[in-house]
Amino acid sequence: LPSPTNAALLLYGQHGTNYVVESATNLGWGTTWFPWTNLVLSNSFQFIPVNHPTNPAMFFRAKH
Repeated sequence: LPSPTNAALLLYGQHGTNYVVESATNLGWGTTWFPWTNLVLSNSFQFIPVNHPTNPAMFFRAKH
């Protein structure tokens, strides 16, 4: 397994579209999602580094 400092997300989407990436620490009923970052894709995909995860397990979703 990669170390937490080498973790990255790979986001696929539409070039030029603004995406908000949210994070959560679990996927249970009533999960609260928190804003993590936002970005405009400069290509059809982009790697997003996860430099310092705050928990041993983190989940992400992207919305546009």
